[in-house]
Amino acid sequence: MTTESENRGHTTYFEKIGRVSLVFLFAPESARTLAIVRILAGVCSLAYGLAIAPDLARWFGPQGVLSAAAAARLPAQVGFDVISMLPGDGAALDGFHAAFMLAAAGMTLGFWARASTAGVFFGLLAFHARNPLLLSRGDALLRMVTLYLAFSGAGRALSLDAWLQGRQGTPPASPLIAPWPRRLIQIQVSVMYVCTVFWKLGGDLWVDGSAVYYAARLEDLQRLAVPLVFDHAAPVRLLTWGTLALELALGLLLWVPRLRRPLLAAGIAFHLSIELTMNLFLFQWVVLAALLSFAKNRGHSTCRKPGTHDQF
Repeated sequence: MTTESENRGHTTYFEKIGRVSLVFLFAPESARTLAIVRILAGVCSLAYGLAIAPDLARWFGPQGVLSAAAAARLPAQVGFDVISMLPGDGAALDGFHAAFMLAAAGMTLGFWARASTAGVFFGLLAFHARNPLLLSRGDALLRMVTLYLAFSGAGRALSLDAWLQGRQGTPPASPLIAPWPRRLIQIQVSVMYVCTVFWKLGGDLWVDGSAVYYAARLEDLQRLAVPLVFDHAAPVRLLTWGTLALELALGLLLWVPRLRRPLLAAGIAFHLSIELTMNLFLFQWVVLAALLSFAKNRGHSTCRKPGTHDQF
């Protein structure tokens, strides 16, 4: 049988866990960091909309390369195909695309930020459901980030909404927001990196250290000529295993405050170097937007002691 002191110790332990969880998910924090994520994700959404515009009918129209019936049978189906319910003429699809672009612009500028971000999420979901064959991991991540942002107060800072409210002579909305949407983005980033490492370790090329050699020679994705360093086994192995180590560190150690700044700098440099050398469309920029959710949030929190903000 447990003694009264043991029961008191267990109660204290669970109370501490509960307090930490409340601070982690609900202690008010500045909206600035999430506002930056909103802006970058909005720019990525605008770029996505511009990229699909020239071939809109070919990829998403009723007479497109992938019929709605065939898309519905694909195992990669991600949601309900709203686009196939539009009238058959191209004007309806063009109007849907225009509405998506307006929502993406509103999300970026912070105009009706929450509604605009929700519109971007549903627009992405509709395009992805209509033609899942065009999807990449960056598309899926962008869709998830916009979903989390739609439930956040990311429009309370660095936005037209806040500026217009100030112009009307009314006090601006509180810059303090609940952090749980940012936490969900952070958890998504951690899961993404850790799962990527485990997926790569399931193949021989990453284990034997030759994966970067072959990745650097994908001519369809190259932006720059392959440097001579990739012709030698030692640096190729170092880059291959270094990539695995960095991705694992980004997945697990970004939660450690003392390691966060150098890891963020390394992660940003890593993704920018890939963007410089390989054409992977928006993937690197979407990852960078999500990665910046770990950037230090210098806002005031009413539930934390002075100087202890952003402990997570």
